[in-house]
Amino acid sequence: MRRPPVSGSLRPNRSRRGGWICQIDLGTVDGKRRRTNVYGATQRETLRLAAAARQERTAWEQERAAAPVAVLNTERAQQPLGVYLDGWLETMRPPRVESSTWTRYEQLCRNLPASFLRTPLTRLEPDALEAAYRQMLAAGLSASTVLKVHRMLHSALRQPVRWRWLAGNVTDLADPPRAARYQGHALSPSDARQFFAAVRGHRLEAVFVLALTTGMRQGELLALRWEDVDLTAGLVTVRASLRREGSVLKHKETKTHRIRVEPLIPLALEALERHVAVQASERLQAGDRWRELGQVFANRTGGPIIRDHLVKNDFRKLLVTAGLPRMRFHDLRHSCGTLLTGAGVDLKLVSSLLGHSGIAVTADVYSHPHIGMLRAAALSLERVLREP
Repeated sequence: MRRPPVSGSLRPNRSRRGGWICQIDLGTVDGKRRRTNVYGATQRETLRLAAAARQERTAWEQERAAAPVAVLNTERAQQPLGVYLDGWLETMRPPRVESSTWTRYEQLCRNLPASFLRTPLTRLEPDALEAAYRQMLAAGLSASTVLKVHRMLHSALRQPVRWRWLAGNVTDLADPPRAARYQGHALSPSDARQFFAAVRGHRLEAVFVLALTTGMRQGELLALRWEDVDLTAGLVTVRASLRREGSVLKHKETKTHRIRVEPLIPLALEALERHVAVQASERLQAGDRWRELGQVFANRTGGPIIRDHLVKNDFRKLLVTAGLPRMRFHDLRHSCGTLLTGAGVDLKLVSSLLGHSGIAVTADVYSHPHIGMLRAAALSLERVLREP
């Protein structure tokens, strides 16, 4: 049965189509907010369609609550959840999903209580699932991790529903814990200058300068080859991301599966020019041990840099030197987006520079106002109120 909408808000449709739009709130589904739109030529018609949608949704919920979960393939549906998940993991192995994604699925499965994993698929109940979530929380897992388990289970149990082993997905009826959203740390302009002063002269100065001035992801920076860098034109082409698959580092597609070109500001160009000299010196020192892979950012023998080593051995120490609080490497990307928006750069341009699929992510996730921006906004109100 189609999932009908719940409630909505009315506004004019400013597209060529004209008329009115009622945005319908579907509620929280699988831990995410879902919405859809109802269109009408007039306010009256749109409200009527929205009211009908609300009634349909209410009827759907009542019908679903009353209906038992029918088993359409009794033999397959009798297997324990743990046995089913083992088989599901086998079907999800790379190349169907990324190696890192498969490893995360496997880890999430291991977090489920052993007693719950012994439950046959036909005996899975919402209250038992929620009890398993509480048990995981009591064992010390974070709400964020338990929410990821919920989403993994939702994905895994879609398959027996699609294959008609079961008539419904029990995760649709269970409420996962709400996870606190991570608030990235954004450097202020003065913080950024402190950071640049601290990294000056470090052998990997350029990687940190590019992270903060281009907003490139860590994997994208470590995947850069010299053929991707045009120092004369001041451009860098982002083609790949360096990722670990087991014990091997591989160049994979970027997160958004797109190639983009980033302009380099003079600060970044100067750091890269210094980096050319540093790498030339390290190549001479390494001699026959040097591996010529064309990596812009390489270890002392030309090989790729391990992401964790960059953070633990270099980034965290440089933060201490700069007198800055501990943060993720990814927060340099957050800082880039925030500094750009704080400087008045159009959000669409910021979105393109950061390699987002749309400006919604840019506005929602990567724009963290620091105290200077908030104070400036408050002073704007002060000026308005003091004007005669």
